[in-house]
Amino acid sequence: MRELLERYWECKTSRDEEQKLREWFAGNDVPEDLKKYRDVFRALNDFKELKAPSSSLFGKMPGHLPVIRFYPLLKVAASILIVVSIGIGIYTHYQQEEFLKEVFSETYSDPQDAIKETQAVLDKISSSLLKAKDSIEELKEDSVVMKDINEPEELIIEEE
Repeated sequence: MRELLERYWECKTSRDEEQKLREWFAGNDVPEDLKKYRDVFRALNDFKELKAPSSSLFGKMPGHLPVIRFYPLLKVAASILIVVSIGIGIYTHYQQEEFLKEVFSETYSDPQDAIKETQAVLDKISSSLLKAKDSIEELKEDSVVMKDINEPEELIIEEE
């Protein structure tokens, strides 16, 4: 067994020989000086006995890793996602075109109506600007008055 163990560490053993080593270390008649390797071979035994879970999500193919069975569903979901995304893009583009048509569709067929409407808008803008100008003038006047109030007056005290 010692010779077989030496060959094992040199990676020169067959599977059958490795199985013999695992079985021998699993037994109780291991010499004291080799007991330090017992846990290694027991772990290999335990590892060998591990199997993949037999779940409905996994399928085994000989010589391959487990394959997820719902992979075709992922393809369908991705296809649906692409179609929905394209649909949302087309819908948004259509809505934007309709909005722009609506915004720019207000034109006047009679030039006189257009001039009147433009004049009304300009009058509103002009009145707003005049109000703002008046407010600024009032603020300037108030600041001048406040400046006068805040300046200390010199007191002259006459002595008799």
